[in-house]
Amino acid sequence: MPLPPESLHDSCFRLQRSFYLDINGDDRMDVVHDAMVKSNTGDFRVEVAIVSLSSPSAPAGYCHSAAASAALAPADLASVAAVAARLATEKKRLGIAGFGCER
Repeated sequence: MPLPPESLHDSCFRLQRSFYLDINGDDRMDVVHDAMVKSNTGDFRVEVAIVSLSSPSAPAGYCHSAAASAALAPADLASVAAVAARLATEKKRLGIAGFGCER
């Protein structure tokens, strides 16, 4: 599976699970993938979150959010409720209304 260049990962070995929730408040489902990727520090794999936000202006209707992806640790990827709670906490900590997309 090809990943957006902004994700800083060469390739995805496996999607463990996906979560669907409205992260950016536009009443459209956004997607959080729990992925296993090759580490950039050694010859092993690591678990990371890859967040795609709905965006009518993006070519495929979704765009990568590096900030939302970075906010999620593997432990946050246990359930959709855990993902939503962590992202809400991070938005409050950053003092932002929502996560943006990288172009």
